[in-house]
Formats: sequence, C-alpha cells, structure tokens
Amino acid sequence: MHQPPISGMASLSKCVRLLLVEDDAAFAKIIGTAISRKATFKVELSTVADLQQSLAVFSRKPFEIEEPKYDVVLLDLSLPDSQGLDTLIQMRNNCLGTPIIVLTGSDDEALAMSALKHGAQDYLVKGDIDGRSLCRAIQYAIEREKIIAEREDFVATLTHDLKTPLQGANRILGLFVKGDLGAITGDQAELLRRLSESNDTLLEMIANLLEVYRYEKDLHTIKFTRTNLIDLVQKCINEVDHLARDRFIDIRQEVDGDHISIMADEQSIFRVMRNLLDNALKFTPKGGVVTVGLAQNEKVQLSVSDTGPGIPEEDQRYLFERFYRGANGRGYSRSTGLGLYLCRQIVNHHNGTIKVDRNQNAGSIFLLEFPRV
Repeated sequence: MHQPPISGMASLSKCVRLLLVEDDAAFAKIIGTAISRKATFKVELSTVADLQQSLAVFSRKPFEIEEPKYDVVLLDLSLPDSQGLDTLIQMRNNCLGTPIIVLTGSDDEALAMSALKHGAQDYLVKGDIDGRSLCRAIQYAIEREKIIAEREDFVATLTHDLKTPLQGANRILGLFVKGDLGAITGDQAELLRRLSESNDTLLEMIANLLEVYRYEKDLHTIKFTRTNLIDLVQKCINEVDHLARDRFIDIRQEVDGDHISIMADEQSIFRVMRNLLDNALKFTPKGGVVTVGLAQNEKVQLSVSDTGPGIPEEDQRYLFERFYRGANGRGYSRSTGLGLYLCRQIVNHHNGTIKVDRNQNAGSIFLLEFPRV
C-alpha cells in the first residue's frame, strides 16, 4: 500500500538519488528494504563498500563542471579504508553541495556530534534506524541543504555589494594621502594610509568570500586558459614586495626552467599564490626569508616556504578545513578562516594537490602539484 507523507513534511516530487557507503552487506540490505517500504518519494539507491569507491563516484575529469551525482550520501564512519572524522571530511570535500547523513554505532554518539560540527547534516544510530526515521532524515537533509544554499546566495550578493563603497572610500583616501584634496600633515597622512590598508584587508576578505562562493556554487564562471606560472608568480611577488620590505623579509625565487605553464583560471591561481604569500609573510619574523619555488617534471611543482615558527602536527590535519582555527590562529589569509580552504578548493578543481610540511630548517612549506600541458 502507498504510504502517506511523513507528518510535517511534503513528499519530494523528484526521484531522490542516494549513495550508501557501507561495508556491511547485511546492514546495507536492511537500509535498502527500509527505504523502499517507507519512502513516499521515488528512490534510486546505489551502494559502495569503502571510502575510495565513494570518492571515485564523485571524481570528475580535469576542468569538468558537473551537476551533483547524488542528492544525499548515507555514510558509515567506520570503513575498511577510513575511520572516524577523516571519513566524513574526505567525503565532504569531494561532494560539495550534497548533504551527508552519518550512520554510527550506539557507542559513537560523541563522534556523531563532532561530525555535525564538521559538516554532516544529520546522524542516525544504526541500532535505532527504522524506515520512517530514515526517510524523514533524508527529506530534512535535502530541505536543509536548499536553505543553506539560499542563505549562501544571499551572503554572496551582500558581500559583492560591499565591495563598491570600500573601493570608493579607498580612492578618496588615496587622494587625501597624495595631497590632491588639500594639504595635510605627516601624521594625518600616516593615519589615512593605515585606514587605507585596513580597507585593503577588508577587500581581500571580501574577495576570498566571493571566490569560495564561486568554487562552490558558480563554477560556470571559471575559465581555463594556458597560464604562464613564471609570469604569474612574479606578478604576485611584485604586489607583496612592499609588505616584505616593511617587515625586512627577503622574498627569494627558485625557478627551474624558462617557461612553465598549466591550464588554469588565472585569477584563481593568482589568489592561491597571494593567500600563501600573505600567510608566509604574516608568520615569518623580521629578517626572515620566504622562498617561492617553481619546477616541472612529470608534474608542475609550486612551493611557498617560510622561516616562521612552523605549524604543529595537530593543526596540519585540518588546516585546509573551512573556518578551522589552529592553536595559534595560523592558517588564515587575512584572518577570514577561508584562505587555505579556498586554496584547496581551487587546486582541487585544477586537478592538482596541495599539502603542508615542515621546512628543512624551520618554518613551513606548502607544496602544490598540477598536471603539465
């Protein structure tokens, strides 16, 4: 008999595509049966047994833009090839825009609550799951994801509208500092210069927020062209050179080759470089060194290293997570909590990799790899 809609929730009109990531075949069969009996909406259920298979489902060809393959992921956190929060984090990073419902054992509710803080939409205790509660969780997850998307659309629009008055204020401040609007004292010029730098910081935060939105919601605006990384690195270094000189920091280049190119959205790769250089300069002490390396073998390698205090291992694990704050507040270009998260999003979309390690002598080194062209 056809089941009536769950109270308080309208039945979904479209076919809901579910991915179940579960290594226990018997439990996977129970889930499938429970959904088929109680769902008031059409369902397509696919099942994989480990994390690597699930990540392969969401993989895409380089530079390809696709609609989400599934509407909801049902994820067991304890899999043969991954355990705990790392399972959720890797899945979430590969299925942006797709809500995840965590399946957990009865003794893992503390872990499940942590999963909610790291982006899961909901969690269900395996021993308590029935068809009705499962279908309700699926519907709620889809509706919540829609609300989150609408909220992010609003924030992106509002953020974009903040750019114009800040840019206008900076132009006026620049005229004051130059004396074009009348004579001012040296102290006044210094205060206006600091105010202009503060506005520049706000503009950089806005740019990061908009770029995150672009890579999560507006991928059609990304355009890939053959990009000369040597020229791009030099352009970025030129932009931050005055900051380095003010802090008595030496920026060095180690470039192995005359022409090193990748297929890239130039604006985005420039933002990655700027974020990494901003962080390196921020955490390098007076008299220190920041080094930008560029080379190519089977892949193109780009690196940014510093002689700062380094990043503790416990922070490295989640350093590229959205809004993650390390013990020392490290990991944020312009203090938004989005700088390194954005870097990873951009690099991943360029079919590349990014990781952090300790420098040979001191400090940290960020290592990026991209396909050659």
